[in-house]
Amino acid sequence: MNVLPYIAQNGVHHKVFGGKGSHNAMWDFAISPQGRIYLSLCSELIESSYARLYEYLPEQDAFDLLFRVEDVILPADRTIRHSKIHTSLSFLPNGHLLMSTHTTDKAPAHPCWLPEGYYAHTWEGFSGSHLIEYDPETRTAHTLGIPVPFESIYGGIYVAETNRFYFLGYFRGHLYSYGLEDRQVKDYGQVTEYGCFRLHRGPDGKLYWSSRSGYLARLNPVTDQVEQLSLRFRHSKNGTYSNMIMRMDYAVNLPDGRMLMAPILTDGMYLLDTKTDTMTELGSYGEEYLPEDPTRRYSAPFCLALDREGVLWYILESNYENGGTSTLLMRWDFRNGGKPEPLGTLGTPETRMVAGVSEAHIYDDVLYIADTNHANDMPGVFSIDLRQFRPHCQERSVMPTDPYLDSSTEQYREMDRILAAFSAFNEQNPVAVQCKRWNAWDLWRVMKPEQSAVRQVKLLPDGTVCGRCGGEGAAYDFTAGPDGVHIKPVAETEGEVCTSEKWPLGETLQALAVPGRQYKAVVTATAPLSGGRWIVGTGDGVMGIVSGDGAVYRLGRACPNGPIRALSSGADGSVAYGVGGDESDLGMILRYTDGKGLEELGSLRFNMDVGYTVGADEFEGAALRCPGIHMSSQPCCLDVSEDGKTVAVGVADRMGTVYLLQF
Repeated sequence: MNVLPYIAQNGVHHKVFGGKGSHNAMWDFAISPQGRIYLSLCSELIESSYARLYEYLPEQDAFDLLFRVEDVILPADRTIRHSKIHTSLSFLPNGHLLMSTHTTDKAPAHPCWLPEGYYAHTWEGFSGSHLIEYDPETRTAHTLGIPVPFESIYGGIYVAETNRFYFLGYFRGHLYSYGLEDRQVKDYGQVTEYGCFRLHRGPDGKLYWSSRSGYLARLNPVTDQVEQLSLRFRHSKNGTYSNMIMRMDYAVNLPDGRMLMAPILTDGMYLLDTKTDTMTELGSYGEEYLPEDPTRRYSAPFCLALDREGVLWYILESNYENGGTSTLLMRWDFRNGGKPEPLGTLGTPETRMVAGVSEAHIYDDVLYIADTNHANDMPGVFSIDLRQFRPHCQERSVMPTDPYLDSSTEQYREMDRILAAFSAFNEQNPVAVQCKRWNAWDLWRVMKPEQSAVRQVKLLPDGTVCGRCGGEGAAYDFTAGPDGVHIKPVAETEGEVCTSEKWPLGETLQALAVPGRQYKAVVTATAPLSGGRWIVGTGDGVMGIVSGDGAVYRLGRACPNGPIRALSSGADGSVAYGVGGDESDLGMILRYTDGKGLEELGSLRFNMDVGYTVGADEFEGAALRCPGIHMSSQPCCLDVSEDGKTVAVGVADRMGTVYLLQF
């Protein structure tokens, strides 16, 4: 690895939590209007630990423990842990702090962190994030409750004008708000595929975020409406990484009313003029100014902060083939035509290199950076008094010797083993549908997302999918295929896109009842099978087979909650597929064959890092390109090809999408 020496040490201070502990991360770091510094101590993938809230006292150079999350929320011991307070610390008008818990650590009995696999597990899953209010004067904290059961809040922000806390869900990608006065939760629907945390209040007072795939959106707190922007960050030249994640992780407001954004794993930073909704690429964040190193896989900007002179300070983290990581302090006076300047490796010779991937703030001309995820080491707070540092910022100290630069060092092999075991376990226990090929078409990208929820799909022999979508009193017919998506408005009363013979819906079959809920054993979906049989599903998620003489063979419960929403079978009736699940679950794709019985195939959760093309000999001439990130939680309709090997699935999520799965 070819790295730079440490930055000049003028005005530099590094306070690290001492020793080894059960907390290796700091994913909330905020400074109050009065200058008090608060931070969360988090556990990420290493132990079954709960988060803590601390205050950093610069005068004493000490950390003051304010509360332990488990003392506030009274969790059940078998459950997945509330291991973080993540990007949500907000300051209320009364001086209190408001924050939300998040999970990235396992239940005690689990081999690793398995939140999606246990999403609907009552006793060992994640209960759902708590909102916690803390009073600094009385040093007391209390929970406001769980606003969204089973969902983990990945990031949030308080808006005083509406007295509401707005937040993003990790697993299902929904935007929510909670009113501190009316105590009501509002669900705005899916606004990202999943896993986006940054809600940034722009210079126009609106809340901005991006989807994980890099599409910008915002919420107007005045109208309480989500506004989808026709803007997307450009893919990186190294598409392997930007296909996985292009979300906006950092943003700062500029004095001229524009907003500077840093999407992760792309090639540059962007400027957004919120008055005209025009976005321009500011340019590269400076990777080309680093020392040449063929082993560097990628670099990404983190921890943006703007000083009183309008100069941007940030961290540039690079990842290398040996698994090592380096972090550089960068300075960019772009408003005066300057270029990104690498000032040296961030850290001190007496402590270590800073692993800065969380937050940074400037208060009273002091730059504060959260030092987090330095393998299994305890986090710290790194500060630079810019008044002392600026005159020496082009100078450098000694070369770093931090073993973190090389993950093969014995000190960091433990974290490698943890991550490798985590990855291997998830490959062997996938949550997502496993199929030979897949493709997806996003209707929400070519029309208003609120009108893109899919209602019906029909798979044509050439691999094209047609169907109907709609919402807000409007309906549209669509076709999706190799040449993209085509939309046509239609009247609500026009005939269905696809019709087929149906066994009578609405009949109650007590043989498929769940004890205590017999009233829900109502048939909600059917499809014909061979031999004059029908496969049926109920409103309580139970499936069975009805023979020609009316006898019912119970297959069992096919999904943990909610109804079986649709069933479809191949031409010879030898295989049937289905979709089911509660509208607040992750959704389930199902399959039945006489040989294997009923199978739960998994959820629609695709986060592919490479593309592929299916040739004519494999899929009847339909050329498919893997488009990257697609995740949906409300599969509602499907259609199976005549040979029973390909399935088209439509989803009712706000981000309407059509999937094509080849088995």
